[in-house]
Amino acid sequence: MSRLHVPEEGFDLSENTQAVPWDFLNARCKSFHVEFLQLSAAGMSLEQAQALKNHVVLKIDFAHQIAGFRGVRVSMDVNQDLASTPSEDGGIPWKPGKMLVKPVVYRGASRSSARTFELEIYQESNLQRFLEELLVYGMQEFSFTNISDRYFGCRDFM
Repeated sequence: MSRLHVPEEGFDLSENTQAVPWDFLNARCKSFHVEFLQLSAAGMSLEQAQALKNHVVLKIDFAHQIAGFRGVRVSMDVNQDLASTPSEDGGIPWKPGKMLVKPVVYRGASRSSARTFELEIYQESNLQRFLEELLVYGMQEFSFTNISDRYFGCRDFM
C-alpha cells in the first residue's frame, strides 16, 4: 500500500465530510479513548493556570496499522481562519470550530493527556461507522464561545 497523504492538521470534516480516505475509513477499530489534554500554562499566573480548561479529544486505535498509522485523533479545534461573531442578543461572541480527524502513529493514551478514559469496543466496527455517528447528527458543525480571548466548548462537544 502506498503512503497516504495526510494534511498536517488532519482531515477537516467540517469543510468536507468525505475528506478521510477509504483506507482509514475501512480500518477496524480496537479501542476508543476520551482524552483530557494538558494545556501549557507558560507565562501565566498561578490563578490563570488553575483556571485552564483541558482540551478534550477522542482517540481511536486501529486493530492493525494502516500505512504506518495506528489510530486517529478526532477533535474539535477553533477555526482560526474565521473571525469571531457576536451573538445576536449581544451576549458572548462565538467562533466556528472544525472537526479534525488526524491519523497518529501510536496506540493508547497520548503523551499530552492529563487523564484518559478507555472504552472497550465489543462489537467489531470500522472507523467509518464511528464517524458516521457524528456526522449523521451534524456534529461537524460546532462553535466555541469566546470569553476574554479564550475559547470554550470542546468538552461540550465530547
